[in-house]
Amino acid sequence: MKITSLVGVLIYAVLMFGVAPVCYAEDEVKTDEAVNLSDAADIAVSDSLDINELEDKNRLILDLLKRVELLESMVQKNTETTTVVEPDVLDNEQKQERIDAARKIEREREENVSLIESAFKRTLVDEGGLLLKPGQFNYVPSISYTHSSSDRIVIDGFTIEEILVVGDIVSRQVKRDIEVLSNTFRLGLENDLQIDLQIPIGAERLQTYSSSGDQTKEHTSGLGDISLSLSYQLIKSHVSWPDTLINISWKSTTGEDPYSLSGDEELALGSGFQSWGISFTTVSVSDPVVFFSGLSWTKNMSERKQIGHVDMGDNAGLSMGMVFALNLNTSLSFGFQLSAINQTRIDNHKIPGSNLITSLFTVGVSRILSSSLSMDVQIGIGLTEDSPDVQLSFSFPYSSL
Repeated sequence: MKITSLVGVLIYAVLMFGVAPVCYAEDEVKTDEAVNLSDAADIAVSDSLDINELEDKNRLILDLLKRVELLESMVQKNTETTTVVEPDVLDNEQKQERIDAARKIEREREENVSLIESAFKRTLVDEGGLLLKPGQFNYVPSISYTHSSSDRIVIDGFTIEEILVVGDIVSRQVKRDIEVLSNTFRLGLENDLQIDLQIPIGAERLQTYSSSGDQTKEHTSGLGDISLSLSYQLIKSHVSWPDTLINISWKSTTGEDPYSLSGDEELALGSGFQSWGISFTTVSVSDPVVFFSGLSWTKNMSERKQIGHVDMGDNAGLSMGMVFALNLNTSLSFGFQLSAINQTRIDNHKIPGSNLITSLFTVGVSRILSSSLSMDVQIGIGLTEDSPDVQLSFSFPYSSL
């Protein structure tokens, strides 16, 4: 089409600048009949020359038109030869190749999506923000180390009217190290349910240093308090609300009771009280980031001990954080935990200083080692005086396919 337009422009130019002047010359000859005879001969000669020029230009135009037709036919042939005509009917081999290619592309897409989800879903499972599929089993062995230190003022004597102290005032520094091997078993159930069982086995060391140079060391190891919990997805995410899960937990007294110890230098890994807890966790996905938050309440059951009727304070907790998928098999997580414990009562009398506020900021990395095994590393830093100084944990979640 571009060639045809170009030739049309050339033809128009030839007609305008070739034929038009010739016609004008013929009119001019007819109007000058009054010239003399000597000039008439010259005019006749010029007329014959103009006619010859006109015939040459006409031949040139015809030649150009033939070239245009030839070029159009060549362009049409090239278009026909470059057009690929697909067969209307494919043979069985070609059909199978197309089906296999489509399946391969879909399988790769599903694998990439699964890897991206696996990079942070196991962290969400630990945080209580994601449930396992029905029939899926998850085992998480984890090793954690917690270190805390504090300074205490101990009065070895008695006071009179709260202003006179009789006895020795001793400053002590207490260091506590706790190592716990925790075995967590999870099983996905029908109807958006999940059951968890946690069995802790730990060791604890307590070292006390006094300003007078005295030093004491205590050590214990054994089974801790076994806990059992049931999770249910209360609300599934939609436009106006994120995924919401509810968890109900129960803690036993399988660990050694600290109130049953005979000596002051003995330690116990159990709390000595059963407890019930309820928590709500919300999860919001903004690919590739997942945000989670939670509220919890734990009720410690009161019991009668050797020192009297002991009522442990209830525990209220707040948690929030985010999980960010760095690539197909690695994720980075940040978390914040805040817990407030009410005062302990013995025979309905409050124990001063027994109310605690703990807060922990955590940073973790999750790495997928295989399709069913991953490794999580997390470090926590205490933000309040009642919190542990540092907490480090390694876990290796294993999930059945």
